[in-house]
Amino acid sequence: MPMIVRTPTPPLPEFHVSEFLVSQLRNVFKTRTSALNVEQLEQLRATSLGTVWRHRKEWNRDDLVQTLIRDVNDFVDEVNEDAEEDDDE
Repeated sequence: MPMIVRTPTPPLPEFHVSEFLVSQLRNVFKTRTSALNVEQLEQLRATSLGTVWRHRKEWNRDDLVQTLIRDVNDFVDEVNEDAEEDDDE
């Protein structure tokens, strides 16, 4: 039987995520989402998982965390705008 020789796998890039950005993300989730109902939280969760999925191949996750912060802020702003429109009617 022939012997199979495998070529060595190149080293993987170093995984990076800024602790400062993670702290900001945690704070944004905590402060901005406290008034959301369960359905809205589920929608935000789905949006966030989609964002994580799109960034899954990146080794530097700073862009991912920044995008998640933007997603949370945009989502909560949209919910607040919808609530204001409902109040005006």
